[in-house]
Amino acid sequence: MRRIALIATLVVAACGRSPELGTTAAPLLLSPNAYDFGAFEVGTTSPARTFLVSAELGEFDTLTSITAACPDFTITTPLNPLPFDVYREDCGFMRTPSGAPCPFQNARFTVTFTPSFAGPQSCVVTADMAFAGPLTTVISGTGTAPPLGQTVIAPTDGTLGFGDVLVGATSAPLNAIIRNTGQQAFDVMTATVTGPGAAAYTVSESGSNPLPAGEDFQWTVTCQPDTTGSFDATLTLSTGAPSSPVTVALTCGGIQSSLGVSPSPLQFNELLIGESLSVSLTLTNAGSAPLIFGTPTVTGSGFSTTAPNQSSLLPGESTVLNVTFAPLAADAGTDVLGTLTIPFDSDSRTIDLIGPARDAALNLTPAGAIDFGTVCAGQSRSQLFVAVNPGSGATTLSDATVVGEGFALALIAPSALPATLPAHGASAASMQVTATPMVGESTGTMTVTSTIPNTAPTVVNLRATGQASGIGASPSAVGFGGVVVGDASGGQLVRLNNCDAAPLTVDRVAVTGIDAAQFVAVSTGPTLPLTLASGESASFIVELRPTSAGDKVADLEFTHGATSTVVPLTGTGVSDVPGPTDGGVRGSYYACAASGDTTGGVGGVLVIVGALAIGRRRRRRQSRH
Repeated sequence: MRRIALIATLVVAACGRSPELGTTAAPLLLSPNAYDFGAFEVGTTSPARTFLVSAELGEFDTLTSITAACPDFTITTPLNPLPFDVYREDCGFMRTPSGAPCPFQNARFTVTFTPSFAGPQSCVVTADMAFAGPLTTVISGTGTAPPLGQTVIAPTDGTLGFGDVLVGATSAPLNAIIRNTGQQAFDVMTATVTGPGAAAYTVSESGSNPLPAGEDFQWTVTCQPDTTGSFDATLTLSTGAPSSPVTVALTCGGIQSSLGVSPSPLQFNELLIGESLSVSLTLTNAGSAPLIFGTPTVTGSGFSTTAPNQSSLLPGESTVLNVTFAPLAADAGTDVLGTLTIPFDSDSRTIDLIGPARDAALNLTPAGAIDFGTVCAGQSRSQLFVAVNPGSGATTLSDATVVGEGFALALIAPSALPATLPAHGASAASMQVTATPMVGESTGTMTVTSTIPNTAPTVVNLRATGQASGIGASPSAVGFGGVVVGDASGGQLVRLNNCDAAPLTVDRVAVTGIDAAQFVAVSTGPTLPLTLASGESASFIVELRPTSAGDKVADLEFTHGATSTVVPLTGTGVSDVPGPTDGGVRGSYYACAASGDTTGGVGGVLVIVGALAIGRRRRRRQSRH
């Protein structure tokens, strides 16, 4: 009777959450665990890469979210609305029809790379699981500049608005800026103002001509109305870049007023999200009678103001009024527009406010934890890191340090800090970490600090293993996880280390075993035979390229003289078109037979047996803790 009750409970659990599942962290894998998209021209998009979250035999978990702070990498989950169950059933003595594998379900998502600037960048993608810890993968790519290209840096909305300007006075200056984002210099040809109000504007320019790659050219514009009314015009900028010409709308209004305000319009310096700046405006009574101020008001996101220092002014007197800009995160990358209205007597004066709201980020390539692998004791291995700022505003790289025995950091360019990291990855900072481990495992951390407000330093965990003697490979085994059939896993690096006193000659490197044809190994150095002096290593890139679904097992074998060093290779080929055993039919592990199980009438039994097997395995694991 108790057995019947147990089975009834399991049948109910097949349509809901079993309390047994997820009580112990499950072995799961996000694959590939690192992927480099390679080089793509700025503004173009890479082919989509599929990533898989899979479980080991008899394991279950739920993917709840996928997160990444990578504006140039786009993550989509077209097949798997979240949350989504990930499992691989252990059928035990039961088997599915026709000898098919025990049911499993992988979660899939795709990533594309659309570089917005020229240079390398990388990002950590995190798959959050309901029961296990988060899974991570590191994605990277390199943007390449087109032969000829330009980007409009300012104005961000295509308009220079000067607001109201006193007749006969000159406005504060506003700038139009173009950056050469190509590989070659181009000519800056003409800047013309056309339209009914063109005569009110004066344009001056600064910058190199031809304009070198990576540099800016600036046009400074002012408005001088000679009468009241609107002065609308168009500024046309012609260059040798393919996207030429660039047009900028100009607006200005001529007014008569007894209150002079300077500067007008008020344009703030670029501010990062989290910063704020107060600017003093000078208010002058240009009339012949005293004036009394009312309460000033502002419009526009992030702007605020105070009352004038004096509540009234005699003719010819001046006072100041403070305006503050504190940009909000939602406005990052834009020029926030607002107005300041100053009432006085029965009149008022309105000036335009312009607040360049910018964001910044510290992007370190490579990202994530860095394992230098096995290094012969007394020898060193180095890793170059490149820091860029992909944000819309400049920041400062203020510090970079390494702690941990056996690790050292050297600045490459610039040779000293602090250093400016300009916006849009316009230039990079590089540094090198060298690992010289003693025998055994060494760990450390690299900490890179910027002046981005409210942002913690970037911390990279470092690890290296010192090998006293002998011949060894690093890593000692390579697991590729799930890879879509017809796709490539992305390369993983394997090093063969000669830690003996005598030279080592590598005669042959081959992939052997039952699934050898599914793997590819390529040398990154000289052709074979290859002689390694004491302390030297040779590097090889290994990929899984499955041509069929199922588990893949092989060995990477290094032959040197009469002996060999073997590195086991494992992975799983996953069908390109999801089916009943890959999440394409049963949307959840707990789906009932009536909701789409196509296992030929025994699906309900398999779910019960699978749940029973997993529940037992969980209990066994818990008893060991």
